[in-house]
Amino acid sequence: MAGYGAVGQALTELLGRTRNEVERTFAATFDVTAIGTRRAGLVVDPEGIHGERLSAIARGEPAAAPGSPEDLPAFLADPSAPYDVLVEVTTQSPADGEPAASHIRAALRSGRDAVTANKGPIAWHASGLDGIAAATGARLRYEAALMDCLPTHPIRESLVPVGRVLSFAGIVNATTNAILSAMAEGRSAADALADAQRAGVAEADPRNDLEGHDAALKATILANLLLDPEVPLRPDAVERRGLEAVPDAWPGQAVARGARVRLVARGTCEQDGERRSVLVRVAPEELSLDDSLAAVGGSSMALRVTSEFGGRLQLTLLDAPVQETAYAILMDLVAIERERSGPGHR
Repeated sequence: MAGYGAVGQALTELLGRTRNEVERTFAATFDVTAIGTRRAGLVVDPEGIHGERLSAIARGEPAAAPGSPEDLPAFLADPSAPYDVLVEVTTQSPADGEPAASHIRAALRSGRDAVTANKGPIAWHASGLDGIAAATGARLRYEAALMDCLPTHPIRESLVPVGRVLSFAGIVNATTNAILSAMAEGRSAADALADAQRAGVAEADPRNDLEGHDAALKATILANLLLDPEVPLRPDAVERRGLEAVPDAWPGQAVARGARVRLVARGTCEQDGERRSVLVRVAPEELSLDDSLAAVGGSSMALRVTSEFGGRLQLTLLDAPVQETAYAILMDLVAIERERSGPGHR
């Protein structure tokens, strides 16, 4: 595991709680055999890291024989290192996806599978990472990087197997949605942010959320996944505005008009003869109450997809806590195990 913050800690707790069910259902067990963090260094135990050692790493206490953070890529690339799957949950890197992308590359090049909740590497480097995975036979999964355990990959794989996805619109950031919902009740942006931080919905440094970077990374991944651009989209091609564009009074005034202010990510595909272009934007919008996204309040998220033959479909995740991200990682781990076991494996 690269990184051991709130998501990593929630994941180890979830692995413990579901261990018997996973073993009974899939004849598999998941053990954490290595954790690399900036503060604790690189902790490795082929027999598994449990109990107080996990607590010490969470507190940032150095390991008995800590490695430097630079040792992590070398460990991940080592064919003899005691791990099968990398779970990448380091701090989000919206500018270039590093160092998470380097961690994932090292794992994939060594033939190991990788699961990530980190949006940066997928938004900036998905095609290159997919190419490495294809060359080595490794698997790369990133359901948790999109909208926690809201199942977005199956939209393209199962729900729209024929025809094109024409557009998507979504509330893809729980933090900003919670803040805007509080502002609609008369709170200032500063007070709403403070409440969200106390509730654990907002990070201590919330700039990635407030400035729309998190939503832009997710919108990039969704556009590449759903809209099939001729050239993979990059985050710097996304038109982005965050909550700096929302005066304190706007959400309350919108309520008086029978509307709601939401930070909306939109992607559209436009056809001009044989030329097809994909346009993506993230910005605050005033939505009328007959818009299905207007009803998505608090820390909930939603994704609405319009397809060529299937009309409109909306998926909603209600009040997403950090445990939902951990569950999305577990979903990907189980999916990898089922793929390894082959067809017919329950």
